[in-house]
Amino acid sequence: MDEAALYFREGMTLKGERVGESNVKAAWKFQRSADLGHAQAAFEFAQCLRSGLAGPKDLTKVRAYLFAAVSGGFRRAIYPLAQMVFMGRGGPINETCARELFELDAIGGSREAMNQLGLLLMRGIGGDADVTAGMNWWWRGAVLGDHRCAKNLGMSFVNGDAPEQDDEAAKFWLRRAAALGSLPAMNMLRILQAQVLSKRTVNARHGD
Repeated sequence: MDEAALYFREGMTLKGERVGESNVKAAWKFQRSADLGHAQAAFEFAQCLRSGLAGPKDLTKVRAYLFAAVSGGFRRAIYPLAQMVFMGRGGPINETCARELFELDAIGGSREAMNQLGLLLMRGIGGDADVTAGMNWWWRGAVLGDHRCAKNLGMSFVNGDAPEQDDEAAKFWLRRAAALGSLPAMNMLRILQAQVLSKRTVNARHGD
């Protein structure tokens, strides 16, 4: 076992003890391993930096170690790095880079990234707007059971973002989102139902 892997294994053992002093020692082990090129250790040390276990919180270092983890092929670091780049935490905002990172994570199957990438594509943030691609990513996330993707897909048919307004499609995806626990989807379904009842009342009064 090489030195980087050894430090990483020792760090994970200490982390598992869930004791204050052990966590500090684990952070040190992760840093040594990360500095020797271990990608997952870089991710673990970034988490330690974020939580303050490795000293005062330093978002610049968090971002740097997440970047090292992503560069080393550790996929779990992609989404938190994309968030930091998009929000300008620990460094400058770079919407184009963030969109590329979200897309990389979405391709790897991250439902969170599918939702965020859909938003960026729909709004033209970090690149050209592409409504079809944005809705497609939401569809993929919704099929995989993400309530945010299902809600956003349903809302796109309600608010006119979709190429064609489709009330039935809107209700289908909003119902799926509601079934997955989305409160905004539940509220929108109530609003849509109230609009239907109101229209029926008006039509009845006019004899339609």
